[in-house]
Amino acid sequence: RTTSSPGMCMGILLFQLIHVHCFNDGKVKLPAQSQQEILGELTSIPQLKEALNTVETLMAFLTGGSSMSVEMNLSKYAESLKIKLCSKIQELCKLSHVLSLWETVSVSMARQHVIRKEEPFEGIQFQKNLTVHQTQRLKSVLR
Repeated sequence: RTTSSPGMCMGILLFQLIHVHCFNDGKVKLPAQSQQEILGELTSIPQLKEALNTVETLMAFLTGGSSMSVEMNLSKYAESLKIKLCSKIQELCKLSHVLSLWETVSVSMARQHVIRKEEPFEGIQFQKNLTVHQTQRLKSVLR
């Protein structure tokens, strides 16, 4: 598809900017247990979308270049911006987890779309269209 969704494209751009400018040492992966606990709280596509939008908003602020410790709790940073997070994200995430959190929520949302037989890549504008084989492989990985 070649339709464009500002949210998903913006998320990918923010992901790249933060990776390069804020966390040059590499992202800190959320532990699998933490991922499971967060996704256990985000059980519907609307909840996942809301969480993803919130994480993308935080990422946009992080690209502003203000200096802060990557060890700061994400909840403290979000609170300073008057942004509300779900309780498990507040409890388990630090700023250093923001990229891994974005990946976790994005992949989970795509999986939910596949389970519901919906288009998981709706709104993503690719540089060039994927082949049928590439699309099938992506969908199989998300199952």
